[in-house]
Amino acid sequence: MMNIESIHYSCSDDFCYPQTPESRAFLNWDFIEMLSKATGYKNISVTIEADGGKYIIPLLERKALGIYPIAFSLPFGLYGGISSYQSIDENLCRELVASARKYLRTDIVIQNPFLEEELLKTNMAIIHRSYAHIIHTDRYSYDELFRSAYEYKIRKNLKRAKNSGLKIISGNDKIIMSDYYSLYILSSKRWRQSRPKYSLDFFHKFLNAPYFQVKIVLYENVPVAGLVILKFESQIFCWFGAMNKEYSNMRSNDFLYDNVIHEAIDAKIPIVNFGSSGKLEGVRKFKESMGAEEIKYNIYFVGNPLVAKGLSWLMNRNG
Repeated sequence: MMNIESIHYSCSDDFCYPQTPESRAFLNWDFIEMLSKATGYKNISVTIEADGGKYIIPLLERKALGIYPIAFSLPFGLYGGISSYQSIDENLCRELVASARKYLRTDIVIQNPFLEEELLKTNMAIIHRSYAHIIHTDRYSYDELFRSAYEYKIRKNLKRAKNSGLKIISGNDKIIMSDYYSLYILSSKRWRQSRPKYSLDFFHKFLNAPYFQVKIVLYENVPVAGLVILKFESQIFCWFGAMNKEYSNMRSNDFLYDNVIHEAIDAKIPIVNFGSSGKLEGVRKFKESMGAEEIKYNIYFVGNPLVAKGLSWLMNRNG
């Protein structure tokens, strides 16, 4: 049994210490706060100090079916979960989540592909199986990755893209965000959405944040593809992508993702996280053609078994 010295709602001071190699999970207070404001989900992150260690469980409160409040670890199945300044084993994971649930008095969903080995041994209920695609950019030079991990068709496509006069601009202001959002609207229509899932105001919440960046591919000054990334010390996360399908033959997406990978290697950022592609098999194959490795992980639930069944049904239906 761990000896809890303190347990409280997290604050910015809890995130002030430099990350250690053992801290493999998501850890950025400013992003949690911004995401809370952008989504309207309450930030209920919990910090537990026990046995000389400090453990942070970044959580947002969402309401299943608009009624039942549940604490979801960040951010929604992509990366996140328990962050720490100490090593973590399965017994500690189990105790941390149980203590947080008791403190919050609510059910908890934990999702973290980078802590899966430990979480799997906790015997917590599994409500969904997911995956992410990542590239360990600290294992290669760019030339090594290009030669050994990129498939031949990607290398050929990149040559075509460079010869077609494409260029990339990056920023995090309203002007470049407007260019991206116009592509996002086009993509939403292609995905047969009656309206974009996220508003322009949602994206504006993150503007000028040092970790937030928008990349746009231009052809003759016309935006043809875009990518919103989150850039942290431990990883670059490709958050939202969009493109104008009329220019797809120019291989602007290949050009864009190659730029992100190159940037991560140059900046010595160890991971590029492409996230999940859901049921889109073509997107999955595209990521793997650039050397991305699929990491399978489970989404865990601690709480009411009936709620677990309902939430599991919803998640599995939506992919």
